[in-house]
Amino acid sequence: MMIRETPARWLLVTLFLCLSTAGGAPQPAATPAQSPSGDLQKGIALFQQGKYSEAHQELLAATERNPSSAEGFFYLAMADLRLHHPAAAEKNLRHALTLDPRSGSVLYNLGVLLLEEEQGSSSLSGKGGRNRSPNS
Repeated sequence: MMIRETPARWLLVTLFLCLSTAGGAPQPAATPAQSPSGDLQKGIALFQQGKYSEAHQELLAATERNPSSAEGFFYLAMADLRLHHPAAAEKNLRHALTLDPRSGSVLYNLGVLLLEEEQGSSSLSGKGGRNRSPNS
């Protein structure tokens, strides 16, 4: 049986190599200049409470105020997924990856999203292991 070469497979291979060679690439602790904004913290809290629409609004404001926040774009993408907007989620995950190329959580979730798109999955939420937090 021949395995097809696809961009999603390459992304997962890259994820595996990054995580296996970097020991999981832990995120550095936030410095005062990098501390999450109030919008970001509120957006994350709303997301964790399952209030995805409200979280999306706060996270959008947070990323507009701080366009260099990989964590902000990660959570914005997770809210997009919960609101069934996979194209926006992919865009925000790719942007988060440009801001933090070593983020295992971003790589993992982007890989899962691309595999689901490739497989024509109609369910974008609630699958095992999905939505790893950016600090894992």
